[in-house]
Amino acid sequence: MRHKYYLLYFNLNYHTTIVTEVLNLDNRTQSLIERFRRNARFNRVTIDGNFGNEMEELQVIRAALTAKFHNRAEKWMLPRWMILSERDEIGSSTPLLYNNENNSWIVVGGVGSVNYAKMDSAGMISTPHAIGSIDFWFLDDDGLYIPSEHVAEEHIMILSPEDQIYQMNRSHGAVILQRLVYYTENENQEFILNEMLLKNISLEPASFTFFVAVRPFNQLGVLPIERIDFDEDENHLYADDLLALISDTSPNGLIMTTADNPNLIDDVMKDTDRKDSTFSTKRGLATAIMKFEIELQPAERRSLFFATPLSAIESGSNFVKPRLSVEARDRAVLEWFEFSGKRLAGIYPTESITQTLAQAKASLAIQAKSAISRSLEYPTLSNSLDLARTIIAASRCGCSNVLEREQLMKRTLEIEDVESILAIIWVFSEVAKIDLQFSSENKHILEELLRFHTSKVFQVFDAEYGYSDKSVPESHRTDVNIISLEITSIPPSGQFSAYNPLKRKFGFSDLIFLLLISTFTRIAINTATEKSDLDEERLLVVQESSRRLLQDAEKDLLAGDWPRILDSAKKVRQALDLLGLVALLRDDSLDIQNLMSLGIYLEKEHIFRGLFRSSSDLKQVTSYLSLHLAHFFALRGRRDLAEHIFNWVLKHRSSYGFLPETINLETRRGGLGNGCSIKAARDMIILVRDMLMVERGSNLVVAQGIPEEWFTTEVPLMVKGIPSIFGPIGIEFAPSANQHQIELTLEQLPEEIEFSIPSHFPLNMVKAYGGAVIERQEENHLIIMVPFSESVVLAYHRT
Repeated sequence: MRHKYYLLYFNLNYHTTIVTEVLNLDNRTQSLIERFRRNARFNRVTIDGNFGNEMEELQVIRAALTAKFHNRAEKWMLPRWMILSERDEIGSSTPLLYNNENNSWIVVGGVGSVNYAKMDSAGMISTPHAIGSIDFWFLDDDGLYIPSEHVAEEHIMILSPEDQIYQMNRSHGAVILQRLVYYTENENQEFILNEMLLKNISLEPASFTFFVAVRPFNQLGVLPIERIDFDEDENHLYADDLLALISDTSPNGLIMTTADNPNLIDDVMKDTDRKDSTFSTKRGLATAIMKFEIELQPAERRSLFFATPLSAIESGSNFVKPRLSVEARDRAVLEWFEFSGKRLAGIYPTESITQTLAQAKASLAIQAKSAISRSLEYPTLSNSLDLARTIIAASRCGCSNVLEREQLMKRTLEIEDVESILAIIWVFSEVAKIDLQFSSENKHILEELLRFHTSKVFQVFDAEYGYSDKSVPESHRTDVNIISLEITSIPPSGQFSAYNPLKRKFGFSDLIFLLLISTFTRIAINTATEKSDLDEERLLVVQESSRRLLQDAEKDLLAGDWPRILDSAKKVRQALDLLGLVALLRDDSLDIQNLMSLGIYLEKEHIFRGLFRSSSDLKQVTSYLSLHLAHFFALRGRRDLAEHIFNWVLKHRSSYGFLPETINLETRRGGLGNGCSIKAARDMIILVRDMLMVERGSNLVVAQGIPEEWFTTEVPLMVKGIPSIFGPIGIEFAPSANQHQIELTLEQLPEEIEFSIPSHFPLNMVKAYGGAVIERQEENHLIIMVPFSESVVLAYHRT
């Protein structure tokens, strides 16, 4: 069963983006696939080969259609990423064109939004429900200005990570244009608003002309549109019977044609009142260009609004329209500022770190619901660990309110995959420790999950690891078929004291499974009450047996002959997953020296230019997997190794502060996978939070993994509201006249606080305020303090 998980993980690694997109189609997946097949036929695209599933077929057809369109298109016809690909020397004879070299984008959404839009740096927007993309062009003195053609410019800028409003500025004579892009919601109907704010700064009448284009492609490639319709009464534009655009102003002209029409620019530049109402093409390249000629009185200020729905709205259906007014922008700003003000917030030693973490928090808030929905749709161990990391990151930065927690927990009752169950129960238990509202509201659901799933966990544990026949009385032997294995069922509690497992060859997947089993039994035992129907005796037996099995597996695997053990990409990935899980669980079951040896080997052999190489493609490295390894090093006190990876990940952030899932080392832009990765966002949040502080039992460990220069930064490092089992914690690293200091503000006092200080600071010169130093560990360079007040300061001399 666990091996199936890894097979899926590797087979889908390349196809992550297409699966993500299709799963957001509101049950229109089959219709989209048929549309791609039809357009392949009408464009005379022949696809050879066998496909493992329809998603693979869809991606290959898209790549073939994209290559054909790219090779015959004029530059102005192409989205920004295709122009960049052309500049990066994609050959004209390329039969398949995937966007695996320029896959960076922005996500535009709201706090806890169900859906979100993607936008490139030229301002092209695409939504999840297959209506192509929305783009804005402008008329100036030199002719038609199409932002995607100007690849050296960053056209869209973010006003602030705290408001999530994107802005493009243009001017033409006396008219200044601000294009503002933001999310809005009205009665659970979600939209992206483009507000065109025009200002005439002169005392004379002035005019400005711009165009809105709906075109059949997005950030992944061609996305066929076979029919376009315009409802002039409502100013609604439909693509394949789905609402693509709402305008609050009637266009002066509307041209419908194909995306590869060489006369399109000439047609839209003509002073004409042409207004097409419908257009269809079997080739799937239907395009609509709306023309707006705006006359402004002296000193007039005017806003025009264009809304794009984030879910599929069919032609003729009733829906709640968005507010097409400045009020929508005010609401969006207020919502984001309230979110930012109540959550973990900080100032870090460099602006790049501060912006990246602020955007990581925003990215998490925007994408969490859709990411969790995908994980629960296909519950495998990999998806469930993704879900666990998403929830943990939201909890550790104070964003767990964006999740529908009770509904989320109830959905897990439907899961059959046992490894997914183990991961999910752990994360709910972990979140309950620091989220008191979550704990009080949902403790009963956690207990229900345990009661519902425990017997299933026992069955799979038996099936996987078995026991010798001598350990089971004859009267208690029954045959059970679990995951295609004929096994002998475990006897009832009270008939044995421990498993006597059969000899077997262990793999890294066994270590992962056994770590989760051990964690599960600990949670179940701690949660069990007198009224609980959990079999505590059997839980204790499984707990002890999983520990012994862990020791056996460790002896088999963690011997240190890594070139022999890690002889395939699959095993390398499993080894990295193991280290990532050890760090996530903060587990001490396995020998730390063996784990550190494994981590250093992976860092030496599989970290390239500071990042983990994710596949045989030497150009592609992975941000979030690199952060897993950095997290392991940080929690083991190897701040040097953690910092090395951390800094390299930061180097590949976009100008907006987002991190792509993978990085193409040739283009230095996003490669395979999600161009604005929630995986990288959540893992960055988890890493920095645990670098700053981590709970260990009833103690608090501070600064175990942060870079050494953060201790002596001239820019004060200040983070407030860090959620913990001791309540929200504030931490500040700041210089003074002749010393540096770390100050903590606490709501509840831990028993002890351990400060991990770089080795060049003499421990005998360290002073404590608000508590008493009870131990100085020279070998680990630790200062251990008992806190006396809610404000604790550790001071150390400048060096």
